[in-house]
Amino acid sequence: MTLRLSASLAAIGLFACASAEAQVRRIDGCALRTIVVPLSEPNIRSRELPATCGSAPVIEDAWTMEASCLGDTGNLLESETYQFLQFGPLNLQIVFVLKVKLPISAGPPVSWSPVADFVLLPCNAASAQNPSGEDFAPNAPPPLLLVDDVRFGSVAAGPEYAPGKEFLCAFVLPVSDLSEPFGAFGQLDWFAIVDFDAGGTMFGQPTPDLDGDGCPDSAIELGVSGRFVPHAPMDDVGAGVLTYLLNRRVLGLQSIDVFEPQPRSFVPASIAGMQSGESGASRPWCFTFAIGR
Repeated sequence: MTLRLSASLAAIGLFACASAEAQVRRIDGCALRTIVVPLSEPNIRSRELPATCGSAPVIEDAWTMEASCLGDTGNLLESETYQFLQFGPLNLQIVFVLKVKLPISAGPPVSWSPVADFVLLPCNAASAQNPSGEDFAPNAPPPLLLVDDVRFGSVAAGPEYAPGKEFLCAFVLPVSDLSEPFGAFGQLDWFAIVDFDAGGTMFGQPTPDLDGDGCPDSAIELGVSGRFVPHAPMDDVGAGVLTYLLNRRVLGLQSIDVFEPQPRSFVPASIAGMQSGESGASRPWCFTFAIGR
């Protein structure tokens, strides 16, 4: 789901009341290590593409992995990990990976400047006893961790790439950062919102740094009256958060739909820590962590 938004659209509140903000811990993602790896091989075209072949960037997939699996060069992002169990010093790190596809360009290569917000919350699949699952109303959220304004630098794709150019964009988070909102052991789910044009290169609408962390504001800004910053273009993964933020009044939405694991499915658990029923419809998948156990 990719949305084109007007810069004049009024800010929309999220986690706005005081009791809600008390449930939310913020980490400054601007200072975290990020990794960007191109995937697609160039495919030289014999002619220039029409301008109508352009589109907006999209998030294709998302997963977690251990930092120890990054390899000697620190850029091997294809592994998936769903158990992060710590038995020694608090030095274990979790890598959050987004797979994104940039649109082809009819002219010179187009540079995008993705900045993302990541939200972590307890994994709690829907059931008869818990019909709402991980869905929550912003004025009464569960414990949440917001990793705010993760900046991935510039990525570009021109007409020589087909059908677009794919990148893996990742950031590294110490597992010890999970202890304050979630304790020393638990199971977490997560979702992300990406602003692909935070620098305003494409649409001439740079996102300001109102919270003063040195990175453009992406989407959810707790430090600025809990507001949502709409921008063009944006995309989300793991939750219908943009649908809620932009259409809650029109559609009468009362909560954010988080794509938790499905309780009944033909999809077996095939990776350690993966729950039976987790599929593309519920990505990102829950993961288990332990600190000092």
